[in-house]
Order: sequence, then C-alpha cells, then structure tokens
Amino acid sequence: MSTKTNTGEPATLVYKFHLGGGRVVDLDFYEITLDESILLERTAAVPWPYLCDQFDRRAAVAVKAFCWLARTKAGEEINWIDEEWNLLRWRDFRVEVDLGRDQSPEVETGEGEAPDPPQKVAPRATTGSGSPKS
Repeated sequence: MSTKTNTGEPATLVYKFHLGGGRVVDLDFYEITLDESILLERTAAVPWPYLCDQFDRRAAVAVKAFCWLARTKAGEEINWIDEEWNLLRWRDFRVEVDLGRDQSPEVETGEGEAPDPPQKVAPRATTGSGSPKS
C-alpha cells in the first residue's frame, strides 16, 4: 500500500522549519526511514507514536527531534546537544506544513481491491435558530 494524491502523484507531507534569518529546512515526513525513526526514538527518548503525536502538538522535544532530522538530512553536522540549539528562539522559529500539489491525499488500495464508496449523509434538520433539532 502506498500513499498517493488524487492525481496519482506520490503524496508528500513536507514540514518546513523556519529557523529565523530566512533560513528554512524541509523534511518530507513520508521519506523518513525506519532507521531514522529508531534514531529519533533513541535520541529523544520517546517512542515513535508518541513522538509523532507530540510533534503534532508542537511539544518542544518532538519539534527539536524532527528539526534535528531535517537539518542532518540537509547535510548539516549538528549534534542533539549542540550549543547552536540555544540560539534558536520560539519567536524566530516556525513550522509550516506543505502537502504538495494536491492537498487531498488518498490511500491507494491493493491490486484487485475496490475503494469503499463515499458515504452519503443526509442534511440535518435545523430549527429557526440554526441549531439541530433534538
């Protein structure tokens, strides 16, 4: 199974780490390898599922872990405890998500499988105030 966009292109989930001073490093989440995931778990001392959840919540350790991975994949030689991290301030730092060309990824089904049909949802009746009827 692979993740594709509605146009058939491979889906991307790119996080752009804005480090201040106009410096940006990208990390395509779908391109993270299993070994890189293990390295992040060991470095941050947080299991992968929790690390991903905490990154979505912008917890500092998770943000640092994924930013560190983005920077090392971009060719920077920076250690987890490097003094340069102390120069990075939240006011200068921002994480942006870029879903690629088609922002509605879908899961490609395996060979011979048909996707589930879309579910039809009947409109809910509302009262005059616009709130749903009980």
